[in-house]
Amino acid sequence: MTETTPAAADASAPPPAGENDPIQATLAEMIAKLRRVAEEPDARLTCNGLIELIGIHSHALALLVFALLNLLPGPPGYNFVVSLVILAFAILMLFHRPIHLWRWFGERRLPLKPLMKLMDILARIAEGLTRVSSPRLFALSSRPALPLLGLFNIGMALVMLPPIPFCNMLPSLAVAMISAGILNRDGLLILGGVLVGVLGVIAVVLAIFAIIAVLWAIDTVV
Repeated sequence: MTETTPAAADASAPPPAGENDPIQATLAEMIAKLRRVAEEPDARLTCNGLIELIGIHSHALALLVFALLNLLPGPPGYNFVVSLVILAFAILMLFHRPIHLWRWFGERRLPLKPLMKLMDILARIAEGLTRVSSPRLFALSSRPALPLLGLFNIGMALVMLPPIPFCNMLPSLAVAMISAGILNRDGLLILGGVLVGVLGVIAVVLAIFAIIAVLWAIDTVV
């Protein structure tokens, strides 16, 4: 499956009639593939396996899925690894390169049952987006805008990396909103994602200053 909606679309022209909700059809296709994998005996899914289901040129969809995965709780190091994957996808999006991961990341096994639950949530999100999101402000989701959005997503991924509890949530949500906006050609949703990302950066900076202040106070007392 290739990402043809925003990446190859005209910068200013609206999509043809009947293509106003591409995100719903795209997610439905991916969820159907994932269900077939889950039904296999001894079902196992790695990061590279999920990328194959998503499509090696579907940067926005890959970022959307992994940004939502990054909102889920996981074992120690889980969010750090997912943030690194998001960083890799954003860099590949910036340079219009096919999605691929190095072996150490690509062979990391994904929890299939939570992933299936996430896909159900994604399907509901897509259904909700069709009601409130529509193609608008097309220039913000056009091919010329993708490098700028890629740079912004790189910044968000870097902000996610510090091991500060909950500080990855707003940047992950921002990447998810921007990716959904690209898929649905909704520039207003992209702007909302940028705003959430800026708030996320502010929250992380404040958290770092708070940690430094607490450590300084402890050092002073000691």
